[in-house]
Amino acid sequence: METAQRNWIGRNEALDRLGVKTQTLYAYVSRGRITARPDPENPRRSLYAADDVARLCDGSPAPAAPAVIGGSPVRGEATVQSSVTAIMGGRLFYRGRDAIQLAEHATLEDAARVLWNARDGNPFATLKPRIDVAYAGPSRSRLLQFIARRVDEDPPAAGRAQRDLTIECAGVLSEMVDAIVGMGPRLHLHQRLARAWKIPELDSGILRRALVLSADHELNGAVLATRAVAGTGASPPPPPWRAWPP
Repeated sequence: METAQRNWIGRNEALDRLGVKTQTLYAYVSRGRITARPDPENPRRSLYAADDVARLCDGSPAPAAPAVIGGSPVRGEATVQSSVTAIMGGRLFYRGRDAIQLAEHATLEDAARVLWNARDGNPFATLKPRIDVAYAGPSRSRLLQFIARRVDEDPPAAGRAQRDLTIECAGVLSEMVDAIVGMGPRLHLHQRLARAWKIPELDSGILRRALVLSADHELNGAVLATRAVAGTGASPPPPPWRAWPP
């Protein structure tokens, strides 16, 4: 059905008709069960195809099974079910929001909050530079040192509140930029990178858009492996080794 001929409804109406939570609606969009598009009157919001919602309400078709990456699953293969990102009709969506529309005005921090579903406050708001650490060597070496330190210092992710995890993730992004380009004023991430790479201020918007559009865009081998492991509750910091003898 052509887009212009379809009837579109807002998120609240779609949720009321379906009787589901917002995360479930985004999952339907991610799996291709409901078509979404930006609201022409407010690009920060999305509209949903009313006929797709009606079909789900009627029970035909049923919600899709988890998407399988790389063909039919066999023993030892991983399947990934995600409500984070969807590619439909050549357009990229982050939790039901058009990523191209988002990149017109959003920073990487804004995109991260959408991807993390962080609605209760800004996890980047209170971040400060770590003045008690320093890294040596080229940028790749500094980045690996940073990762090793965070693995050693951070607590395991399992069982922690989402708000605490989003604040920790925001800190990881901010400190990663510091490790790569050095400490500086607490500007937006793209601005800090642009200053270090000597990108003119007028061109920094291109970097900002590129960072937003590449925040989550594919399921390559590394991303698939990371999501499969995270789905088990694992995280880079290991749990305490209680089973080991003292």
